[in-house]
Amino acid sequence: MRTALIATLLLHGCDPTCEPSEETFEVDDVLTSKEVTVMVEWWGLSSSSQLQCADVCQYVYEDRTGWIIAAVSDCTMSLSDTGGDIQCSGEGIEDSCQ
Repeated sequence: MRTALIATLLLHGCDPTCEPSEETFEVDDVLTSKEVTVMVEWWGLSSSSQLQCADVCQYVYEDRTGWIIAAVSDCTMSLSDTGGDIQCSGEGIEDSCQ
């Protein structure tokens, strides 16, 4: 976990000597059609069927909390162009060491 944390911090431009808060998270959320459209466009995909669960989990967790995902351990989703839902869990870190 520590290696993943350091790698994640460095990718986000954080000082590796910083000790941000960590948490185990669970997401169980409904997605709007607008959110699905934003994700499809963001990743340059042609439809919601191409979205990967871990990417959607990251989008939702970071959008809702402002924290960064270090690891996704479980992920299931049901999506269409009109919305959907996602359930995922993993480890997150606070994005406060910039």
